[in-house]
Amino acid sequence: MTRTAHLSLMSVLLAPATGMAAVHQPNATIVDAVVLDVTEDGFAALGAVIPAVIPAEIEVPDFVQEVRTSSDWGECFTGYHIGISDAFAEIEVSSAVITPRNGHLDVDAELLVNINDAANPFAMTTMLLCIWDTCDGHVEPFNVDVHTTMALQLVDDPADPEAPPTLDAIVGDLEIIYDLTGDQVNLNSCAIGTIEDILNILGLSMVDLVIDLAGDTLLGAVADMGPELEAAIEDAFAATNISQTMDVSGVALNVELHPEDIEITTEGLRINMEGAMGVDGAAACIDDDPLGSLATASAIPGIGTAPAGIAAPQLAFLLSDDIANQALYSLWRGGLLCYEITEEATGFPLDTSLLGLFAGDAFDDLFPESAPLAVSTRPHRPPEVDYVGTHDVDLKVRELVLEFVGEVDHRNALILGMDLAIDAGIDLEFDDALGALDILVDLGSENVTPTVASNEFVPEASADIEADFGSVIDLVVSSMLGGLVSDMSFTLPSMSGVGLTAMELEAHGTNEDWLGAFAGIGAVTYGAGGEGCASEDGGCGGGCEGSGCGTGGRLGGNWGFLAFGLLLAHRRRQT
Repeated sequence: MTRTAHLSLMSVLLAPATGMAAVHQPNATIVDAVVLDVTEDGFAALGAVIPAVIPAEIEVPDFVQEVRTSSDWGECFTGYHIGISDAFAEIEVSSAVITPRNGHLDVDAELLVNINDAANPFAMTTMLLCIWDTCDGHVEPFNVDVHTTMALQLVDDPADPEAPPTLDAIVGDLEIIYDLTGDQVNLNSCAIGTIEDILNILGLSMVDLVIDLAGDTLLGAVADMGPELEAAIEDAFAATNISQTMDVSGVALNVELHPEDIEITTEGLRINMEGAMGVDGAAACIDDDPLGSLATASAIPGIGTAPAGIAAPQLAFLLSDDIANQALYSLWRGGLLCYEITEEATGFPLDTSLLGLFAGDAFDDLFPESAPLAVSTRPHRPPEVDYVGTHDVDLKVRELVLEFVGEVDHRNALILGMDLAIDAGIDLEFDDALGALDILVDLGSENVTPTVASNEFVPEASADIEADFGSVIDLVVSSMLGGLVSDMSFTLPSMSGVGLTAMELEAHGTNEDWLGAFAGIGAVTYGAGGEGCASEDGGCGGGCEGSGCGTGGRLGGNWGFLAFGLLLAHRRRQT
C-alpha cells in the first residue's frame, strides 16, 4: 500500500534548509522506518507451522446407509443396511512448504492418512437378505497432496479511516489429491465376498463406501486448514502494529509503528513499516532544540541481502537510523538527560569538597570551607546512533554540560562547566536455547571524554581538571545516564514451535545506516514469551521501570516478534 501523502511529507521534511542538516520534525511520521523481510529460505522453514494447523487425529462420525422397501417378501429381503462406527483418522504431515511467488504464496503439504488400524479397527455392520453381519475394518495409510495459495494485503478500517491498516491473509481454495484403492481397505471377520457380490447387483460396494468415507473424512480434516493458517499468520504479523506509550525514566515516549506496504516476490516477503517516536512537549531544560531529529534517507537494501561475512538470512529485521535517532531525540527533548544530581543518587556529599576530587586545591581560595554545591546537567544536543563501530550500536552523546553551581559573593554562580562527550556501546546477544535476546550496555569512565566548557574562576587549572575528572565520572555519570541505557533481556516468542534459531547484527545498506538483525528460522524449544516487564524474580526489578515497562498497551508481545514477549531481566555488564 503506497501512501503518497506520507511520501510527500517525507520530501518536505527531508528538504534541507540552507546551511542546515535535514531533520524529521518532532513527532513526524517516518516512512520506511523499519523493514521486515522473510526470504524464500525463510518461508521454506516456516512450512513447519503447517502441521500445527492440521489435526493429528480426528474422530469420524458414525455412518449409516439404509434402504427399506415393502414387498411380499418382506422389507428386509429387498432392502439393506450398512453402518460404520468407532472410526477415526490419523494424519501425519510428511512435508510442508510455503513458497513465495509474485504477489502470493504457494502452500503445499504432503500427508499420510489412515483410517483406524489393525489394532484399533472400526466396526462395520451390514444387513442383506435379512442376514445381519458385523466385521472389523481399517484403511491402510495413503498419500495425500494438499495445495492452496495465500495472498497477504493491508486493509484499512472503513469505520476509522485514520486507523493504521491491518494485515489480512487470504487462503484460496484447497486442492486435495489422493490415491486410494480397494487394495488398501481391509475388512475382516465378515462374509465380505458374498455381501459384496450381492451389493454389486444393487450397484453398491462396501469398499467404495469405505473409500468415500475416507475421502470425506480427509476433506473434513483439512477443511479448517485455511482459516487456521490465516489466523496464525495474521496473529503473528499483528505484532507489526504498535501504538502505545513507554515510561522511560519519567519521560513518556509515544511509540507508533505500523505497516505501510507489503510486497511478495520470488525473493520473499517484505513489510515496510512507518513509525513515529515522540513526546508531547519539550522539557523546560531544553534550550537549543534543533526542532527535529537527524534525517539521512537512503535506499533500503534488497530482500535477502546481507553484509559481507553474514550468511544469507531467512529473516531480516532492518532498523533505520532515522527512527532510532528520532527516539533518542524525543527522549532528549522530553528531558531524559536533564538531571539534578542528588546525594541519594551518588552516595556522596554534594558540597564544594567534591571539586577537590578532580581539581586539587584549585578552588580552595574560593571556598576555604565546604559549602553546598548544586550539580546538574544541561544537554545541548540530542544523542545519535552510529551503526558502524566497535559495538552493534554506538550511542553518541555530545555537548552534555555538567554544571557545578555554588554561592560566591552571596549569589549563585557557575563555578565550573564540564562538556561531556559520551560514547556508550550497546551489544545484542541471542541465546538460541532460551530464546533470550540480551541487550548489553558498555558505559563507564573510559567511555566519557570531559572538556572544560566554563571555568571563570581558576582557568589556569582547566588542563589538570580535564586530566583528573575521570575520578568522579563513575560517581556522577552512571547515576545520570542509567535511565538512558541499561541492560535488558527480551524473551522472543515462538509460533507453533517455530522461532528464531540464530541471530547476527551488522550495519547494512550503501551508507551503512540500517541496523540489520539477520536470523535463522526453525524448530525451537523455548515458549511463547512473557508479557510485560519482569526481573529474574518475576517482578519489575531495579531499573526496569525506565527501560521497557510501558504504559498504554502491551509492549512485550509486539516488540518481541521483531523483533516479537517482553521479559526484562536486568544484568549490568561490568565495565
